[in-house]
Amino acid sequence: MTDDIRHLAPDGRDDLAATQSVVLRRLAAGLALGADSAELCSGLVEDLRLPLGVDMVLQYTRRPGSDRLVLGAAAGLAASAAGRLRAWPLDRSTVSGAVATSGQPQWFDDVQRIPDPQLAVAKGLGLTAYLSVPLLHAGLTVGTVSFGSRTRLSFVLDERILLRAAADLLAVTVAATSAAPSGCADLEQQVVQLERAMDGRTAIGRAVGMLMLAMPADRDTAWATLRYLSSVTNRKVRDLAEQLEVHFADGATLPADVDAHVRTAVTRPPRPRHPRA
Repeated sequence: MTDDIRHLAPDGRDDLAATQSVVLRRLAAGLALGADSAELCSGLVEDLRLPLGVDMVLQYTRRPGSDRLVLGAAAGLAASAAGRLRAWPLDRSTVSGAVATSGQPQWFDDVQRIPDPQLAVAKGLGLTAYLSVPLLHAGLTVGTVSFGSRTRLSFVLDERILLRAAADLLAVTVAATSAAPSGCADLEQQVVQLERAMDGRTAIGRAVGMLMLAMPADRDTAWATLRYLSSVTNRKVRDLAEQLEVHFADGATLPADVDAHVRTAVTRPPRPRHPRA
């Protein structure tokens, strides 16, 4: 890895946008070349240590029919430490198990001060900020990836969005040993969508980008979906966009009426309206 993003500070959307572009495109390039998850996780630590304070990445795989998560890759840890983290039960006794079970991300600020037995592993590793994200592929949870910092007390929302976007790409290599050459164009398209999802300067722009990923759909269809959801839930577009942004980034629970309509819209999106010729 080169040093072209190591000067970036963790504050400021422009700096974060530059970081995200480099990180996502390197991940996509690694996938296209058949890099395994160990290589990709090591690259993430190298690229994100200074801009986001990420010191550790743990990736677990959930095998079909198994009741355990198995360690697939560990970066930023001594081999002896990684050896003690080889597998966890698929339950809520650990953060990774809870994330894999629920399919929703979890994050923790100022980890060392939280009296939660789920965080025993993170505390033992000396982490102070911790984010665990499900790895989703073809609608299934194929594993988890966790990001930890020993120098930051928290990851802010924009940073969590970036880390979850990286997880979306990492899920590809967890689901399959490598990306076939025919899948390179799909990877490129996914990177473009991820970048658009995070580049929005407003909550509305970011919500549209996230809907593009969730559906998946083009921008016109995602925008039509957001307006449709605003109408059927009787909420202002901006207020709804802010709720969706936090939901897609952090797994925050949506109000019941919104959640029902979002689930329906994501699976059966409304068609964008085009002006008549």
